[in-house]
Amino acid sequence: MLTSISVWHPLFGPIEDYPLAVCDSRTVGESDLVESDFIYPDFESETFCVSFSPSQKWYYMKDQGRQDVLVLSNFDSETGLRVPHSGFALPGDGNLTRERESFEMKVIAVS
Repeated sequence: MLTSISVWHPLFGPIEDYPLAVCDSRTVGESDLVESDFIYPDFESETFCVSFSPSQKWYYMKDQGRQDVLVLSNFDSETGLRVPHSGFALPGDGNLTRERESFEMKVIAVS
């Protein structure tokens, strides 16, 4: 079994610019997922991009602060669970006090 987990939190808060949203994996169809490559000069990886579907349910924490840590399962090979997540443009007046700075740590567990 393979499980990928992310631990994410802002370095400063509350977040006013591109908060992290997560999607309820039960609302994402296989046809919503599009294979995509990350290609860097010394590293390559694969991921899925998510095509919009009105059936998807996305959530975010309003005014998330530095002390608010989000732990999510990116993938679980036993259940097939995937939790799409992404930053998004937060509607507002455009007068931000600080751009988002965040920390994400990914852990892969094999059993």
